[in-house]
Amino acid sequence: MHKPRIIFFDIDGTLVDSTGAVERAWQAFTAAHGIDVDTLLSVSHGRRSADTIADFLPEPEREAAVAELDALELADLDDIVALPAVAELLTSLPRSRWAAVTSGNRVLME
Repeated sequence: MHKPRIIFFDIDGTLVDSTGAVERAWQAFTAAHGIDVDTLLSVSHGRRSADTIADFLPEPEREAAVAELDALELADLDDIVALPAVAELLTSLPRSRWAAVTSGNRVLME
């Protein structure tokens, strides 16, 4: 049996729970752009924001919209929490043997 050389952990839903903050950001974004929030949320989880936005806005508006959503997400970090036992798990693993990955942007991940 082979031992894994590296473990990749998804951020949201594996290491942290940011569901509330993410959904609030999308709610504010969709309200400002006249998009149905439930329709957008049904396709947004696990995808890059730019890909979701591309489904709803024309190309000339997308870059600014991504920046707008990024700002909304960074402004609402209050109830993002580490999931149970994450700190203990990560400190028990050699740092060179795991990495965090996400469909979100790096600034938000950090």
